[in-house]
Parts: sequence; structure tokens; C-alpha cells
Amino acid sequence: FDEFFNIINRTTSLRYKKIFNISEPNKSNYLKTQQYIFDSIDTENKIFNDRHLGLELDIYLPDYNLAIEYDGLMFHSEGNSKYNMFNNTEKSYHLKKTELCLKNNIQVFHIFEGEELDLWLSMINTKLNLNKKIYARKCKIKELKSQETKEFLDYNHIQGYISSKVNLGLYYEDELVSVMTFSKPRFNKNYEYELIRFCSKRNTSVIGGASKLWKYFVTKYNPKSVISYANRRFSNGEIYSKLGFELIEKTEPNYFYFKPSKKKNFEKIYNYKSIKDLNFDKNISIDENMYNNEYRKLFDCGNLVFSYKNDK
Repeated sequence: FDEFFNIINRTTSLRYKKIFNISEPNKSNYLKTQQYIFDSIDTENKIFNDRHLGLELDIYLPDYNLAIEYDGLMFHSEGNSKYNMFNNTEKSYHLKKTELCLKNNIQVFHIFEGEELDLWLSMINTKLNLNKKIYARKCKIKELKSQETKEFLDYNHIQGYISSKVNLGLYYEDELVSVMTFSKPRFNKNYEYELIRFCSKRNTSVIGGASKLWKYFVTKYNPKSVISYANRRFSNGEIYSKLGFELIEKTEPNYFYFKPSKKKNFEKIYNYKSIKDLNFDKNISIDENMYNNEYRKLFDCGNLVFSYKNDK
């Protein structure tokens, strides 16, 4: 039966499992979370489980050309499991859905199970133009210390803080409302700087904030070249063209490992060497080692890579 269920679609699989009384994992919490996200979106024209593209979009907002996917960790990852449906994830699954939607002028947000929903809802509200608006012309720029930057990004950026050399902040009435950070390039040493993070305070849109912070950086630091990466799970990179960047590459999907847990949050492991208690067998692959240690592998949508060159 397992091989049969792997080659038919999900709806048919569920129907036959019901006929033959074959049990499968409980998805009730997963579906409740999808419904919670749907109910939290403040617009009348929204569709649950839309299929107008021939595949399922968990939530579709046609007035905003935006789709929201809530990706359950087990169903969207690979590893060792007694359920075959949890062991056949395609590396490019999320990327292909993103690309198909892009061809139809739709952006997709891929929310991974266990991530903070309030922050994602703030990002959705930014797209719907529902967040509180602050104008950058009314803000002052300050260079920030690392701790202040860390606290802001850990709370307001979906990827959190990462070490940076130049930390710029916009203040509105003495409150930090937007941050942009730069460092030496992590992956491509042919550039002088890398734009690491940019975000605004959750539930807030700072109109012109990115442009004002970028202009300050260019004026003061006069960079010869800057590289930056837009995660396609939540970004279409449109802000970069406004700042004068050029798209130079689309990467393959990235991945991380995680260990399934009953806890709401999960830890993303990017390097297996960071796991202290890993029982590692040198005779098998890294993936096999991770799976044997009860970790699973989850792919995202890859990155858009942008380049800025100062020819002056």
C-alpha cells in the first residue's frame, strides 16, 4: 500500500486510507493554524485552499496578488519516518511553487510551522497596507551599538540578528523604528560590503525608510561594491531595484536541519558540526547521519542575489 499511496494525489490517498481503515498522523493543529492565519487577515476577498493555478495555495488574496503557504515541518521535510508521506520531499518543491506563482504575478509567503505568527502577520499587513505608517523624512538616523541592533532584529526580523559591522537605525520621536545593517561579505569576497538585514518595527511601515538609510550609508562610507541576498520565502527583492542594485543570480534552495519536537519553536541547524552530541558515522553521508540522529532536512526557496557597484 505504501508505494501505491506515494504515486497518487493527496485527496485520493486519504479516501482509500479511510476505506481500508489505515491511520495517519493527526493534522488537526496544523489545520487550525492555517485557519487562524486565514481568520487574522483583515480583507474580505480571501480564498482558503485556492486551486486556480492547478495546485493548492493555502491562502490566496487576489486583490493583492499574494499567496500564503503554511508549511508543516513533517510534510515539507525529509528524514526517517515510518510514514512514507514524510520521506519523499522534493528539493525544489517550494521553489517551483514560488516560480509558478511568479509567472502569474503572485508573490508567495512560505511560513514554516513553529515560526512566530504575529511577525508573519505583520509582514502580511505590510503587503495589505494596513500597518501604522511613519514617514522617514520625520525620522533621525543614528548609528547603533550591537546589543541594541540585536534586540531589534531578533524581535522584528524573521531571520533574527546576525553579526554586522555597520548598524544604522531610524528614530521617530526617540523610538527605534527601522534598522539596516552591513558587514564584510560572508560568501563572496569580491565585494567590499554585504547588506545583511533591513526591517522595520513590527506592525509599522516606515515609508522611505530603506532609501534614507541606504543614502546615509553610501554618503558616509562610500562603498565601491555591495552584495545582498533576498530570501525568496518572503521577499521578491523589489526594494533592491529602488536602491540601485542589480539582480545577478538566483540560487538553488538552501536547507537546514531540525529535530521534531512537541515544542512550538524549533532550532534551525545549518552546520552539523555545531551539534555537540551528534553520533557521527564517517562511513555514511551527512544526511544519513542526521537522519539516524532523528534530525530532518527542510529546503526553502533559495535566494535572489543583488549587486551594487559604485562606478564614481
